[in-house]
Amino acid sequence: MITHHAHFTDVAANCFWNGLHRESTHVEIVERDDIKILSIPIDEEKVLEVMLLSESKTGINSYSPSVYMRNVRGELLATLDFHQASELIIGTDKIVGNIDPEQRRHFLAAVAESHRNTWVALEQFGQSLGESATTFLESEQSLYVGHSLHPAPKSRSNLSVEISRQLSPELKANFALRWFAVQDESVFGGAAQGSRWQQYLQKLQDHEAKLPSGASKYLNQDSWKVIPMHPWQAQQLLVLPQVKDLIETGKLIDLGLGSRPGPPLPQPEQFITLRRLICSNFL
Repeated sequence: MITHHAHFTDVAANCFWNGLHRESTHVEIVERDDIKILSIPIDEEKVLEVMLLSESKTGINSYSPSVYMRNVRGELLATLDFHQASELIIGTDKIVGNIDPEQRRHFLAAVAESHRNTWVALEQFGQSLGESATTFLESEQSLYVGHSLHPAPKSRSNLSVEISRQLSPELKANFALRWFAVQDESVFGGAAQGSRWQQYLQKLQDHEAKLPSGASKYLNQDSWKVIPMHPWQAQQLLVLPQVKDLIETGKLIDLGLGSRPGPPLPQPEQFITLRRLICSNFL
């Protein structure tokens, strides 16, 4: 996608508008003077309007970046940007339901974060890929916008822009995996493409230029598996009481980071889990 085309319609906002239209019975597309408009009632006196630029039978529409607030007589009250409009919408019980203020704040933050992250990626990497063939990795890392019907497809659990740059596939991130030794009784696995997950795990180990120094003593033991995990995922899970218990009982050994940075992808092809406790997603 060429960046100025994305600006023409605000592709990041389109995800929110399409999700809103799909999920809310109060939001509808109306036609006025041969122009189709997304109509969003805020209260008995005010409505927000966003003009459709194109309409799809699948619901993946594109919209003008301008949002207008009108009264019931159709008179223009204000022109809003996306963040002002989304805050009004999320504050409207008729649309989002009777949710508490904390849930509203969390939802609004996710929407704003997704919008920001999308544009950070588009501004830096949103140039056209041209007509040449791309590799699987290049194609996956070019998913700048995310799910077209999700209100916040690029929300990163409130990660900062700096952390997002370190971890997000669309920002061409590279990072080393964090490795663990796990007793066999606490691990099981599965593979999405028919091969045995143990074979895939072996490929991951072989791919590392150098495993952490403590890994060698566990590699050839039948009762242990040496597995990697996404470093941010590991950071979140290691504070859980049940995971701490695995460490304290010697069933889980944190070996540290590997030596080879690798690109993350949006979707896993294989997975290994520590039974009921930890899930690791791999390329």
